[in-house]
Amino acid sequence: MPKAALEALKKFADMATINEFAEEIELGHKFFEGSWTGPSGKVDCLVTEAGDLVEMEEVISADKVPAAARAAAEKEAGKHAKLAWEKKTLVRPRPE
Repeated sequence: MPKAALEALKKFADMATINEFAEEIELGHKFFEGSWTGPSGKVDCLVTEAGDLVEMEEVISADKVPAAARAAAEKEAGKHAKLAWEKKTLVRPRPE
């Protein structure tokens, strides 16, 4: 793993232990992913070779989900469904 990518993942993980690393190829580009446990559960972070953030997915608690979104999802899923909530941050590069 490139040093810049590893340093970026460590920065995003803060004090958490990164317990999984992966190299991914998406749309012909190479990315590096780290996973750790955050306050509410698993966090996956995807960065470029240079260490730029591409995507972060975090498990969150239901109280962090906007009430209207939570109500709509619960209605659609049905009263016996067990829902899990995830926040996804996607960073788009600036056009050159």
